[in-house]
Amino acid sequence: MSRDRHTPLRVIVTEDAPAYGVLACVRALRAGGYEPWVAITGPTSYAARSRARGGTIAVPAPADDSAAYAERLAGAAADVGAAAVLPGTDQALLALAGRDELFPKGVVVGSYPAEIVRRATDKSQLARLGSEAGLPAPPSRIISVDDMRNGSISYPSVMKPLRTVSAGVGGRLISVGVRRIENSSDLRGAIDSMPGTRWLVQPYLAGDLEAAVGVAWQGQVVCAAYQVAERVYPQYCGVSAYARTIAAPPGVPRRRRSSGSGWRRAPAPANPCR
Repeated sequence: MSRDRHTPLRVIVTEDAPAYGVLACVRALRAGGYEPWVAITGPTSYAARSRARGGTIAVPAPADDSAAYAERLAGAAADVGAAAVLPGTDQALLALAGRDELFPKGVVVGSYPAEIVRRATDKSQLARLGSEAGLPAPPSRIISVDDMRNGSISYPSVMKPLRTVSAGVGGRLISVGVRRIENSSDLRGAIDSMPGTRWLVQPYLAGDLEAAVGVAWQGQVVCAAYQVAERVYPQYCGVSAYARTIAAPPGVPRRRRSSGSGWRRAPAPANPCR
């Protein structure tokens, strides 16, 4: 598709599940002079209803067939003349990992090789990486079914899969959330609902959920902001549903600049779950 210099660049943003972060991205792209298109898998999309969008594209669910999802996005990028494709969820990020060659030449895909994505989404490594960057995380341990049986877990705790999204059979992607466990019955229910044979457990810490957010490019932080959550969803073990900007906590800008990869989220001193 030919475009003149006065036509805004088109960017496809994916939203395979309702995500207010994707809505914010679409609004920001429009404010920055781009024309954002939203790739959706169904009617429950926030960004598809936004006046900031340029259009919508129907795609299959990445959880059902990640290869078909990537192929449809590649075709859509060619059809609308997109300059870039930005995955808006963990499932989309994993589905697009290592599939840049499917997209037309010149289209920038916001993903990385599968091995890098695998390392970046490994929750068992987060505590170590945070410690190396000077950002301590809550005490963490990896448990198995045997640990559940011998009663070595204290309550209340937070239980997580080692990855929020993991690859299943036949190209399917399995997405699992975080669970607060208050007793052995909760623990058994969490284990039954999560894939795999090992899980991450941390003590439940009551307090404010703070985060450092921003954009990094070629190993350097381009912009950053800091926030504290007024509300989280789901309750007790959710992400920020409504947050306000705050001043940077002392020392955090220096520590995240000194980290080897250029950017990591700053865990709060009292982060209840995430």
